[in-house]
Amino acid sequence: MPIYTYEVLDDEGKVIEVYEAEQAFGADPLQTHPITGEKMRKIFTPPGVNTTYADWKQKLEPGHLAQSGFTRYERDRSTGRYFKSNPGQGPQEIDPKSV
Repeated sequence: MPIYTYEVLDDEGKVIEVYEAEQAFGADPLQTHPITGEKMRKIFTPPGVNTTYADWKQKLEPGHLAQSGFTRYERDRSTGRYFKSNPGQGPQEIDPKSV
């Protein structure tokens, strides 16, 4: 289950504590602190994605994508059309206006 972060607020609406709660995806946000009963609001925290040990540039190269079974398209800025940039299945060109 994911861990969500909340700010605990005093009577004036100032943050007095940060609280983390493990909740199911579909659970409603907590409105009050489960122990003290003080008001809380949920705050956004971005997911932690570690890319330190991944060589993304190499993995997204056209040759590597083709070996993995993917087809890569690159957008032509002047026409807005997409052209295949590696061997693979699919059309040579995609026009978004006709899709």
